[in-house]
Amino acid sequence: ELEDKFHRWFHENTTCKKLDTRLDRQALVISVLTTVDMVYSVFVTQVFENDSFGRFSAKIRLPVFLCSRLAIFFIILAWRVAYASKHAMLSYQKAYYGLLVSYCAIAALMVFSYDALTKSPELDSNGAMKDQETSIHSLLIMPMFQLIITQNPFLFRSSLVFVALAVVIMTLESCGL
Repeated sequence: ELEDKFHRWFHENTTCKKLDTRLDRQALVISVLTTVDMVYSVFVTQVFENDSFGRFSAKIRLPVFLCSRLAIFFIILAWRVAYASKHAMLSYQKAYYGLLVSYCAIAALMVFSYDALTKSPELDSNGAMKDQETSIHSLLIMPMFQLIITQNPFLFRSSLVFVALAVVIMTLESCGL
């Protein structure tokens, strides 16, 4: 019972504190970041025209990128609307764990969107990797993952889900999926 009281206090005084401001800032950042990534990808790397990039063909790269970013934006917007209505935020367990699952989805979608913009290594006739330049997007994946998972205060035990998510993402990347 004492632990449950602490969880409720933490939710009301830490998780929900200034949540509207954090969500507004996150929506603005994702909008600006999507615009910058889009401009860079269209005019500098031409990733949407060149079929020699990564695991996605040029035809689906843009829809994958935009749908992932729109899904992130709508998740943030849904939480903003829920916070404004206040009744959704009063239920500690639903709101806290819902927010946790939402930010897992946001982190996975962000990795997926950057994966659509990233070059995969090219192999020569012997199966060895060719020397090639690294895409800036491949360097942004982990810092963006770190920024996303630290945007909201979560208790230690529940934040371990992000470690599991990182392991799943690394496993999928290493398997080439």
